[in-house]
Amino acid sequence: MHDRRSQRIREQLRQHPNPRSHDRALTPSFADQLRRTYLPPHAAPMSVAFAPDGARFGTATRDRALKVWDMEGKEIFTLQNLPRAVNSLAFSPDGRHLAGADEAGTIQLWDSGGREVAGLRGHECRVQAIAFRPDGRHLAGAGADGTLRVWEVPSGRERHCLRG
Repeated sequence: MHDRRSQRIREQLRQHPNPRSHDRALTPSFADQLRRTYLPPHAAPMSVAFAPDGARFGTATRDRALKVWDMEGKEIFTLQNLPRAVNSLAFSPDGRHLAGADEAGTIQLWDSGGREVAGLRGHECRVQAIAFRPDGRHLAGAGADGTLRVWEVPSGRERHCLRG
């Protein structure tokens, strides 16, 4: 059963013409298939993001785990027992970095092997969304504290803070 569901998900993913994460539509039924196939029952999904090349995707769950998978369903790496659950994920445009934002206002940056590269701080509470600049040199975070912050990647130096 697991193999048939995995195969259906792989086929659905291949049908999308553009593999960038913001161009992929996750319908409720597709998201449910993804959850049942790739996430354990106790781990409610918080976020999912596709690598720009479409060959990998990352999942973050409420149990404070982050996993990166290939499109065949094989885990590339797993980070468990993170300080907080990651509620937003984004791959850099070149696919070399994965960023994850949490409830406490921290954005972590990992390399493609799961090694932490930087911790971006500045938001006072939940980071609601993150996005890389198209050239991958900057990462923006929108916080529930009413700020939009931009950092250099991977140095972690904050470049801008805009207040709402």
